[in-house]
Amino acid sequence: MTRSSLDLTQKVLGALPEHIAMLDESGRIIALNTAWRNFGDANGLQQPQHGLGVNYLSVCAAARGEGTEEARQVEASIRKLLGHRKGAFSLEYPCHGPAQQRWFQVRGECFQQDTGCYLVIAHQNVTSRIQAQRAAQVASEQCDERTTQRTQHLEETLKIAEGLFYYMEHTFRAPLRATHGLSRMLLDQHTANLDATGTQCLHRILDASETMDALINRVLDFGLVALQEASCTLLDLEELLDEVFDSPALNRERGLARIILQKPMPKAWGDRRIVRLVLCELIVNALKYVPAGIVPRIHIRGVAREDRTRVTIQDNGIGIGSESQKRIFRIFDRRRRGEFYSGTGIGLVFAKQWLARIGGEIGVQSVSGKGSCFWVDLPGKMLTARAYER
Repeated sequence: MTRSSLDLTQKVLGALPEHIAMLDESGRIIALNTAWRNFGDANGLQQPQHGLGVNYLSVCAAARGEGTEEARQVEASIRKLLGHRKGAFSLEYPCHGPAQQRWFQVRGECFQQDTGCYLVIAHQNVTSRIQAQRAAQVASEQCDERTTQRTQHLEETLKIAEGLFYYMEHTFRAPLRATHGLSRMLLDQHTANLDATGTQCLHRILDASETMDALINRVLDFGLVALQEASCTLLDLEELLDEVFDSPALNRERGLARIILQKPMPKAWGDRRIVRLVLCELIVNALKYVPAGIVPRIHIRGVAREDRTRVTIQDNGIGIGSESQKRIFRIFDRRRRGEFYSGTGIGLVFAKQWLARIGGEIGVQSVSGKGSCFWVDLPGKMLTARAYER
């Protein structure tokens, strides 16, 4: 390389922020930039002319202590490039000072100029990036640990909940059934020994025990659905509704009611148990919430809409005012309280949550005193697992 070329190279290198040195094919430093010199001054480099004329390969070979392995790798990489007279390499190494930890990235690239072979070495401070990566790694490990702990806690909680539901089903009902049975026996066999107040109290006990039993059933239904993984199967809605019509919960309320199922019903995708429970809840409510002296009349339809299937349940009941239509999907927020309209206040809440698990929705259109039309939207096609359990 001519003197003029070396001077030009020196000026170009001086404009760069990295610490840069140029080596000849023997490994001797023949040019340095300003950033290299400034770094040497700031860190007490004890070499004349900041190392200009020093053999860089010898410096790497003489390295001791921390960074020795990286220095050997740099030496080997430089010798390889100079031997092939082309190529490049890059690696990171620690260069800690007395007061702080630092990391650098060294890059080398070999080139030929005229008849000579040269290599440019650049050292760049990458401490900020290394520290950020390490902080991110620590945060990730801590997050993983918290996630594992929370997962374990959730699994333990689910086991406790499962045991609680089992306990409720087999233990809570025993005294409840005894209370109901004994009250019924008193009314059937000992009415003559009771005055009007006693008879009225027994009727209230029976009503309260039946309400409590219904509440336990709702909680158990929710618990079983929540603990089980929802499935996605193709549903025959006509067959499913036939099962609902035969259910004890519906037959207790049916009486002289007229239920019209418009056939054929479209197919839908969803969890069979969830859809059956939701439809049963809506039909039982339609049978229950009617004005005194009115025979319930229910019309059930199904319509396929692109990727959704909508089931509507139209009744001639008491209707729902506009201000109450959002509140009916809140837990224990029963729209009408009183002896004529019994209920647990959680059926529609569970229905909304159950449907959300399978990508479904529920809503209502109604005018107070003019009946209601509840609608249920179900997937019209099979959903992926990610979309299904959202």
